[in-house]
Amino acid sequence: MSKVCLVDIHGIGYTAAFKVTIRAPGGIPVSSCLCTIYHNGKARVMWIDNVETTEQYRGRGWATRLMKEVLLLATELKIDSIELITNGDNLAAQRLYDGSGMERTGKQHWRRILNKWPI
Repeated sequence: MSKVCLVDIHGIGYTAAFKVTIRAPGGIPVSSCLCTIYHNGKARVMWIDNVETTEQYRGRGWATRLMKEVLLLATELKIDSIELITNGDNLAAQRLYDGSGMERTGKQHWRRILNKWPI
């Protein structure tokens, strides 16, 4: 895994964003996620987003391996809290996160889309 560059912002901590990728033999990227690290004034937080596994590799443990790598990295970086969200109907993702030791919270999620791109 490559080194992570942490930048102190206004003396309260650091922020960084990077992609973590798991590759199959031969170097084929099969599972990845985006991680953002920031300090919220009380704790160092890692936000995990856009977790995905290439369709033909799903159900083979690649996303589980990805989560293990991300959790190891978070431990090495002395992260206090890891957060993520998923759609309510994405049962495979929910099983992955439950199995990775993540805990469900009672938080609600809001967003405002400022720019909408065609799919």
